[in-house]
Amino acid sequence: MKIAIYADRLDSGGGLETHVITQVNELLQRGHRVFLSANAMDPYFLEAIKTNGSNFNFALFSDDPLKDLAQFEPDLVHAHPFSAIFRGYTVAFDLGIPLFVTIHGLYDFGVDRSPLGNLVAGKASKIIVIDDTIEIMLRRCVEFPEKIVTIYNGINRNNFYPAPGDQELKEELGVNPIWRTIVVVSRLEDDKEKPVLQLMDCVPLLAERLGGLNLLIVGDGAYRDEVWERNRGLIESCRDLRICRLGRRTDIAKLLHIADLVIACGRAALEAMACKRPVFAAGSKGFAGIVTHENESSITGREGYSCLSDQELLETLYHTLEDKVLLDKAIQEGYGLFKNNFDIQKMIDKLEGLYQEALEGRCGSEDG
Repeated sequence: MKIAIYADRLDSGGGLETHVITQVNELLQRGHRVFLSANAMDPYFLEAIKTNGSNFNFALFSDDPLKDLAQFEPDLVHAHPFSAIFRGYTVAFDLGIPLFVTIHGLYDFGVDRSPLGNLVAGKASKIIVIDDTIEIMLRRCVEFPEKIVTIYNGINRNNFYPAPGDQELKEELGVNPIWRTIVVVSRLEDDKEKPVLQLMDCVPLLAERLGGLNLLIVGDGAYRDEVWERNRGLIESCRDLRICRLGRRTDIAKLLHIADLVIACGRAALEAMACKRPVFAAGSKGFAGIVTHENESSITGREGYSCLSDQELLETLYHTLEDKVLLDKAIQEGYGLFKNNFDIQKMIDKLEGLYQEALEGRCGSEDG
């Protein structure tokens, strides 16, 4: 298949970028040709695309989306949020080919019951959502709820897998090998910085109670400097605490491998589960605690998050890190959740099936 993929911005280092690049790479590996177009693109993400040079094309948005395609003649269009939805619709409509739209958050922009939203939703073969809560919300907002299908974020098991911690990396970072290690992976904006800021307030006392703590903070965003500076005076005076402020990294799996506990949500939480690390869910709406079967909806449907006081957060993290049985349970059940629901190969199998169904339906209608 020849697939044209449209994304609004691929430059912030969040889940959308990783989602799109992971899907593009898997589609390319399966022999499809891909044209990717975006309003903005960080070179880091473009370099992450594994292409042989002939099966992939990229173009920034211009005033003429059809001209952007050059000689690429797509069989179908797949659009991701915001301005990309309408651009994808325009191309699919003008070329008379199937349209797919993926909604990544709790919004109905582009497929709502407005006149333009109805046109997009009516044209779309499927409206894909990435979790259960988005599906529930969108079914109340879209004129064609029968088109909605959930395909979870897919994680590549070749990139994220169980492995022992890298001793050289620990030495490079100055990680104390006899202390517990928490790794936080988060975009530091869109309110996802708030639980990290609160954590910075709590870690000196947590480190004291544990008898030593390494804290690695991985991520970037508009509030990075504020997170970096939070509680710095008390942190630097704490002899039982080592904090590594790492920003954006490319070696995420290696960092996850050295964690006794990962604090994350969304894709980062799934990546940690794929590495068989226990996950303590935290996001824009607060904390959902250690992820096991009992609260797996915090991963599949954004449920169970709430605000904790500093004391509640301190106690919860302390008792979680001290409970080896609970941590082992989180590792095994989290890995099972990942394998059953978030393996990229299974997700692309499902997506390819939808693509093929739409193309066969189009051929059938043309034959008729």
